[in-house]
Amino acid sequence: MTTQLPSRRTIQVRSDVVLGPYQKEKDTPRLVSYLNDKTVTDNFGVWMPDTYTTDDALQFLERHNYKLHYSIRSLKQDDILIGDIAVYSDNRFGYWLAPDFWNKGIMTQVVGALIREAKSVGIDRIMAAAYTSNPASRVVLIRNGFVFVGEGQDNPKGLLEWKYELDLSKIS
Repeated sequence: MTTQLPSRRTIQVRSDVVLGPYQKEKDTPRLVSYLNDKTVTDNFGVWMPDTYTTDDALQFLERHNYKLHYSIRSLKQDDILIGDIAVYSDNRFGYWLAPDFWNKGIMTQVVGALIREAKSVGIDRIMAAAYTSNPASRVVLIRNGFVFVGEGQDNPKGLLEWKYELDLSKIS
């Protein structure tokens, strides 16, 4: 039996992708694999261990410092984990997607779905950042209405990043 971790609900993003709860036993090995892939974690705005272990994944799945948190799942491939998206307790927003699913328009639609969910639960503003070395993430944010508010380097890696905000009260 698969243990489902807390999440609000399953959200259909498109016919082949949903946002949903993590499934601890099923998702842990895939999470470890993805988070040991530098093409994924090089774009993270948080510190990551050099080697991401099963224990790291289990600790991640038990965290509850989010206003919203979903796994991104592919229905074409037996409901597998392909990414993650969250609004943290301070209204910062973050996401990642497995490289096999890049350049398919998935993340633009996933971010749009999370924005609608955030608005429906009363979140009025979301802040995001994208490293200047990750222009694809910048495009995802702009396509979803985020407004550029400046540059900075206040992240664990000390890298230059673009900063964005979205005022959800202005979205109908």
